[in-house]
This record gives sequence, C-alpha cells and structure tokens, in this order.
Amino acid sequence: MATSDDQNIQALFQKGFDFHRQGKFAEAERFYRETLRLAPKHFDALHLLGLLALQSGKAQEGVTLIEQAIASNPNVAAAYNNLGNGLKTLGHCDAALEKFDKAIELEPKMAEAHDNRGNTLSDLKRYDEAQESYTHAINLKPDFAEALFHRGNAFRCLGRFEEALADYGRVVGLRPDFAGAFCNRGNALKELNRYKEALESFKAATQLRPNYAEALFNLGMCELQLGEFEKGWEHYEWRKKSTVPAAARRYVQPAWKGENLAQKTLFVYSEQGFGDTIQFCRYVQRAEKLNASVIVAAPKPLHRLLSPLHVIDEDKTPPHFDYHCAMLSLPMVFKTTLDTIPAEIPYLSADKKEVDFFRTKLLRAKKTRIGFVWAGTPRNERDCWRSLKFEQALPLFENSAVEWISLQHFVPESDVSALAKSGIINWGKDFADFAAAAAAIMALDLVISVDTAVAHLAGALGKPVWILLPFSSDWRWLTERDDTPWYPTARLFRQSKRGEWENVIKEVATEVGRLSQKE
Repeated sequence: MATSDDQNIQALFQKGFDFHRQGKFAEAERFYRETLRLAPKHFDALHLLGLLALQSGKAQEGVTLIEQAIASNPNVAAAYNNLGNGLKTLGHCDAALEKFDKAIELEPKMAEAHDNRGNTLSDLKRYDEAQESYTHAINLKPDFAEALFHRGNAFRCLGRFEEALADYGRVVGLRPDFAGAFCNRGNALKELNRYKEALESFKAATQLRPNYAEALFNLGMCELQLGEFEKGWEHYEWRKKSTVPAAARRYVQPAWKGENLAQKTLFVYSEQGFGDTIQFCRYVQRAEKLNASVIVAAPKPLHRLLSPLHVIDEDKTPPHFDYHCAMLSLPMVFKTTLDTIPAEIPYLSADKKEVDFFRTKLLRAKKTRIGFVWAGTPRNERDCWRSLKFEQALPLFENSAVEWISLQHFVPESDVSALAKSGIINWGKDFADFAAAAAAIMALDLVISVDTAVAHLAGALGKPVWILLPFSSDWRWLTERDDTPWYPTARLFRQSKRGEWENVIKEVATEVGRLSQKE
C-alpha cells in the first residue's frame, strides 16, 4: 500500500509532468526537482528532467540526468532512445548508436528509435544503413511523416532522387503543412532537371513559411537556372541566412544597394569558392567605372591573379570604406539580365614572362596543346557528381596529334597511379597560385575541364574552354544550352544521364579529333 509520502511524491511528479506536456518548462523543472529532493532515485523524474534539459538545449545536463535514470532502472527503452538523442547532439554518434540499438533491443517496435538511429547514421554519412533504419521505422508506423522525410533525405544523398521524390510526396500527403518536405521535394525535382515543378515546390514551402531562408535560396537558384534573373537574384540573397553565412558579413557601414558611388569607397568580399570569385570579380571593374574606389577581399591564392585590383586578404580588416557588398550580390545591384551579363572578355590576364616559361616546356612537335582538369575539390558537396575518375577520361588521350597537359593541382589519391602511367605532362602539381595556372592556360590552345575554378579561369582569360557538366548542373550554366553568356569562348558538354560520363567523353574525343585535324 502506498504511503502518504509516496502519494505526495507522485503528486509532485504528476504536476511536473502536466506542466511539461503544456510546454511550461520552468514550472515542470521546479516540480521534477522537488520530486527528486524527496526521492533522489525517482526514475521518471530523472528521465523527464533529463528530457526537459535536452529540449531546452542543455545536452550535457540532459545526458547526465538520463544516465542517472538508467542507473536506477536499466530496462526502459524510451530512456535509451532519449539518451541516444542527447549523445548525438553532443557529437558522440557512435555512443548514440549503441543507445538506440539498446532501445530497439528492449522494444523492437519502437519506430522512433529506428528513426533516430537512421538520423545518427546520416550524420556519419552512412546513408545506405540510414535508409534501412528509416524503412524499419516506416514499416512499423506507415504514417510516420518524419521518418519518410528523413528517408527521402538519405535517398537524395545517395543520388536516388526518384525514390526521394516518392517519399517527399507521401510526406506532404500526410502533412500538407510540412514546409521542409516541400523544400526538399523541390531539391529532388531540381536534380531530375524538372525545374518548373521544383519552382512550384519551393514556392509552396515559402507560402507555408514566409521567411524560410533555405527554400527561398533554392528558389532563387532555380530561377537563375531558368534565366529568370530579376526574381532569381533577389531570392538568391537569402543564401546569407541559409548555407552561405560568409555572404552576410556585418559592418557599421551600409550594404551597397546601388547608391551613387562617386568619390566613395566600396568594399567587396568573396564569399564562396575560387571559381565564384573568378566569375564575379568582373563586376568590380563595373563598380570602378562609377568613379569609385573598390577594395576586394579574396583568398591568397587569387591575389596575384587579381593584382590589377586593390586586393586584401579575406581575413584582414579592410581600411576605410563607405559601402560594402558580397561579391555575388553585385549582379543583383547591377540588375543583371541574360542580355546584360558583362562579358567583355578577357577581364583577367597572365604575366607574359610566365606564359613564355610554360611555352618553353612544351614539346617542339607541332601538336594541339590541351590542358585537362577532371576533378574539383572534394570539399564541395556536389563533387561526386561533377568530377570524373581519371581512368574515365583515358579515351581522350588516344589522339596522338594532341599534347595533353594536366592542369590538375590536387590529384585525388585514387588517380595518382593512372595519371603517372598515362604519360600526360603534369603541370598542375607545381602551380603556386592561380596566376601560375593562368600563365599555363595562356600557353595552350584549349582547356577541357569539369565545372571547377580552372574552367572559370580559362573563360575569364578568353581562352577556348570546353566544360564537362553533370546531368544536373550548377545554376550558372542554365539549361540545355551548349554555350554560356558568361564566357563567350566556352562550350558546354552535358551528361544526358546522371553519372554517365562515357558518352560525354566520346563526344569530346570526337570534337578533339576534328580540332587537331584543323591544326
């Protein structure tokens, strides 16, 4: 029979629990702690106080409390599930997996534990295993919208976009108010080159959540891809509140929105990759023509290349300026349309002595000299789609009328052996910076590159460049075209099927053959 003390303790706990369910965390915590003052090993109070701490952003405190709860009762699956979430929040993913496995061992039909296990595997980039965990959760609970959403995300990371699309469709059927599902559905549609449908999905997400930065940013990129620049640049500004925080530097001085710059100083800062800076630094010259002084912050490997401009290191505090602007916001300020892209090529140049140096390194036999880049930086989340394995390009090198030059600065470890055996001249490994790469490019007849900084560099130098694009290309290359208004000397070769480089290489090899015959 329960004593009056037991009844009092349980009443205190129940009050805390009721407040917890109402979202009144401060009141709930007070009653949980009062319960523990009277009963220090009270499992439910320890467990739910720990959960409350997790919900309040106090992960370490929550983990400690739930561990104490489990010490008093080691047979409750929900406690291990919540402990796993706390450990995951702290970045201890392997330990979290062990807790989710224990929760599933105690309660195999706990769909939430399977879902959380999948989320942890996704954090570890073990997407195949993650989608299996999500599938378990969905089989146990077919209307589990969150697990369907998470599995859709895993499928996207695996490049299984049709399956991702199907999962997002089920989610929005179950939860028409799930803005994130509409946003990620748009991303899946974009990867399938279904851009107009993607636009509608992004718009649906923003109608549900008007200031949804990620959806608005992706909407902007989709509009830019379709050539809808006026709306596209405006929505692209949401990158500053989404995944490109470097674009949102804060200064006392105002951001430039098109005000008169005469006798003023504008500070422009790069924000994304080397290629983006090379592509959009052309706007600095346009700003200078407004009778302004322009200071440009850029990464050190670009300093010599951009030396005609007033360049400082990207981490350096700039001298006095009147306005500031992220580099990729300049097209919006200048109201750039497809017809007004500044394409006065070349807008970058190479040092003549360095160009002559590279020319002396070429063989004397009269051949077509072609520079080649097959891989971008692995830090880019889309690198697996835009880069080739070196061996995939071997059919190109069968043409004996061509002298092939590797401009690849970073050679993936898996390609080192194949490159060494190919006999291709390797200049890229010795490039000190992009100015050296520019000089090498100017010594050649043509550059062939995947979508990476060297492609932009060749285009900015006015050198003929053939750019190899994945099935779903970056927004700047628009859709379907084999040319680009950004670089008049560029020619685009696109995959017709995701991941299928064979036909692209075959087409390029044919065109190289025609080119070498003309030389």
